[in-house]
Amino acid sequence: MLVFICRNQCVKCGFEFSPLSAHTRVQKDHIVPIYLGGSDGIENLQPLCIRCNTKKTRDTTDYRPQFLKDALLGGEIVVVPFEFANV
Repeated sequence: MLVFICRNQCVKCGFEFSPLSAHTRVQKDHIVPIYLGGSDGIENLQPLCIRCNTKKTRDTTDYRPQFLKDALLGGEIVVVPFEFANV
């Protein structure tokens, strides 16, 4: 869902993801890494390409578009657990 909202692109470089190639698939990036106390919740995730995610290291820059940050903070985006999504 986050990838769809971000137009199927890496939020850092704009590279368009392709499900057909392992080198161009999206990677789930934790803005604040788990080992630095970040969560695994959607408010701490952003879609990056493998190149950008590999180069990121300890960087905690949030590259998501402002409209997405605002929507997450305002509760406009609600994540439904998978087991309830098909009810």
